[in-house]
Parts: sequence; C-alpha cells; structure tokens
Amino acid sequence: MEKLNRDDVVQILEDGKSLCNGDTFTVEQAIEALIESLNDSDLVSWGRSGVRCRYLSATSGGWKAGKVRLSLVFAPDGECDKSVLDDLREQLSKDVPTH
Repeated sequence: MEKLNRDDVVQILEDGKSLCNGDTFTVEQAIEALIESLNDSDLVSWGRSGVRCRYLSATSGGWKAGKVRLSLVFAPDGECDKSVLDDLREQLSKDVPTH
C-alpha cells in the first residue's frame, strides 16, 4: 500500500461510496469531507493538525512521540484482499533472526 498525497486524485468506482460530491476528488477534498462530517472538535483534530500520541514500533525498539492523523492509502488490485494482519505477519517474518 502507498500513502496518497493531499493533491493526488481518486476516482471511486462503486456507486454510493464517494466521500464527496461526484466520484472524482483530491485526497485533500476527501479528508476535508470526513472532517466536516465528524462534527466534533476533538475528532476534527484527527484530520487537520493531528492528535498527540506515542507510537511503539515492533521493529524500532522504543516509543516515539508525535501525532497521528487521518490519511488515505492506495492498495493496487490484489493487495486489497490482504488483511492488515497479513502485512504484520510478513513484516514479523522478515524481522525474525535465523540461527
């Protein structure tokens, strides 16, 4: 999967699944539409400035301070069928030392 940039354009191919008016929009327009639909100032932070957090990576060995925020990712056909757990299993198998 790849993270999309705010100025990338997305065209939705499924009827009734668009986040915006029309089926074609930029990532920024989609994020703004999500933010507006949240109607809660705490949730709005998730899309704009982000929410302060700590992040513990399974591979980096320590907590990192920062923020999390909403973003869109693109998964080419075939990758959409994989679950998040499949990605995690794949990453963990690469990190296991062989003896």
